[in-house]
Amino acid sequence: MNDSEITQEAPAPAQIILDGEEQRILGVLIEKGLATPQSYPMTLNSIVTACCQRSNRDPIVHYDEAQVARALERLQQRGLVTRFFPGEGGRVDRWRQDLGKNLELRGAELAVIAELFLRGPQSTGELRQRASRMRDIPTLADLQQILDGLASRSPPLAVRLTRAGLARGVRYAHACRVEAEMQQVLAAEESGAAAPAGPASCRAPQPDADLQALREQVRDLEGRVARIEAALGARPAQDAG
Repeated sequence: MNDSEITQEAPAPAQIILDGEEQRILGVLIEKGLATPQSYPMTLNSIVTACCQRSNRDPIVHYDEAQVARALERLQQRGLVTRFFPGEGGRVDRWRQDLGKNLELRGAELAVIAELFLRGPQSTGELRQRASRMRDIPTLADLQQILDGLASRSPPLAVRLTRAGLARGVRYAHACRVEAEMQQVLAAEESGAAAPAGPASCRAPQPDADLQALREQVRDLEGRVARIEAALGARPAQDAG
């Protein structure tokens, strides 16, 4: 065999490991790009605000601009975000996520990853409802197909936490963690305790977080019902009769 016949296998892609700040920032950028593209790419200030919002986030965090700027720089060095400098008439830099482009992820796949970044481990029912705010996922079977695809990647992007053989209440997490943290998440799931959510310094007591999340879900459902009624030409119930 001569040198021209020698072929080399491409190196396996490295696993993407993200700390808590990086997960939150990428989740926010994906969410904004899918849900409100007219406000995307995002300014540093808008990223900080979205990271620290009180709904659709777990845990609730309090990041400052310097903290987020440092995390963006780390992500930029790894090719996971792009910084856009203001052109003529512009005033501030803006940021875009490149995770989807680099990994060739479709919109629904990105929506699922974003929700796992923003809210941590979730059941398939929760995940479908929340991810559908960004991209419609019609059925749980459609979501399962997405999760199976993410989990079967090499390296994987999602991992099933619920042990094999159980079909109800199945929960998933993202796999962009160091092994020690992944083992903590699995151990917490097995014991029924809340999964570790990152450094304590990033968390703040939020007694009404569950209520805020419930209100957000109600608003999402009301919006869906209104859109369905508009599409069908139905009148609001109070006007009927």
